[in-house]
This record gives sequence, C-alpha cells and structure tokens, in this order.
Amino acid sequence: MGFGGVIRDSVGRWLGGFAISEIGGDPLRAELLAIKEGLSFCWNFGYKHVVCEADFIGAISTIKCAI
Repeated sequence: MGFGGVIRDSVGRWLGGFAISEIGGDPLRAELLAIKEGLSFCWNFGYKHVVCEADFIGAISTIKCAI
C-alpha cells in the first residue's frame, strides 16, 4: 500500500509533496494516513491556513464523525 499528496498554494503553485510506501493496510487507512501526512507537512513548513481535499468519501465521513 502506498499513498502520497501534493501541497499547492492558493493559485496552484507546487510547494511540496510526499509519497510513502507501507506494507498492508486498506484504502481507508491509506487515505487517512495521506491526510495526516499532508497536514503534518503543512504544519512543519509553517502553513497554518490550509484547505484539505480528498476523494474518498469514507475518509471524509470518518473525519467528520470524529470532530
């Protein structure tokens, strides 16, 4: 299982990205880990006002229920 993400600014310019490979897991876990890693990336580089986009409704629903 692998996952990754792209970090862009408000006009779409590339700021960074990441790709991680793991053994095992399922699509929900991969999407949640991608969101976590993306938000950690933003935080570590000082980006505090972010919009997070995901295309897996299961992950979005899981996060909404946890908030």
